[in-house]
Amino acid sequence: MRSPLVVPALAALGIVVGVIAGTYPAFFLSSFDPIQVLKGGTKSKKRKVMLRASLVVFQFVVSIVLFIGTFVIFSQLKYIQAKDLGFDKEQVIVIKKANDLGSRLGEFEHELLTNTSVVSVSTSSAIPGSEQNQSMFWLEGSSDQTPRSCTRYIATIIS
Repeated sequence: MRSPLVVPALAALGIVVGVIAGTYPAFFLSSFDPIQVLKGGTKSKKRKVMLRASLVVFQFVVSIVLFIGTFVIFSQLKYIQAKDLGFDKEQVIVIKKANDLGSRLGEFEHELLTNTSVVSVSTSSAIPGSEQNQSMFWLEGSSDQTPRSCTRYIATIIS
């Protein structure tokens, strides 16, 4: 949570929802005549009973859907964390701001590949799984309108 207003806003939302949720039953119950209720004189209409029953069923359906969604998300996160990436993360070197090399980036990659300890070299605009807070820009006057990234990484896998 980056914004300092998130926690107070969530607390305020909880208080408002709590007040609204508590106010309706209070007003609803206060509308009954206590003497008639004790005598058993209040008869609920069939429509009200159906509305209450359907709301209860709706709540159960929503809770079941949320439970299943939570289970699916948990399973996906567990899968992502346990998935074999096809390489040993401990054997990878990431060089940040490789775009500072400019036109000599290809030459640098070729130089890395000449080392017998280096298995492969690749370039990327971001490290997979990292936040994508980067600026994008387009080259003015270029026919290629694909966005360019201001940051470039070189991943080198060493045997």
